[in-house]
Amino acid sequence: MSERALFTATRCFLTAVGRPDLEAPPEQARSRAHVLHASLQRLVALPPETLVLPAHTSEPVAFDGRPISATLEEVQERTSLLRETEKRS
Repeated sequence: MSERALFTATRCFLTAVGRPDLEAPPEQARSRAHVLHASLQRLVALPPETLVLPAHTSEPVAFDGRPISATLEEVQERTSLLRETEKRS
């Protein structure tokens, strides 16, 4: 078990990343996407054994008394967007 934990809120989930375009006009969505990418790059620089604890999931999860979590390494394997480079337009 890792000694590090990261509460990611709605920035990063166990299999996806947040949506910067929600309720935003195009220019603001681009700006938010840039901020999100920078934030995610800081996240993936953490040790791979860091425990990721998101605010929620996109799918129902059976309650078993354990936190919804995965290691950062597992999240990176499942989430291709964490491996993307930023493309500015």
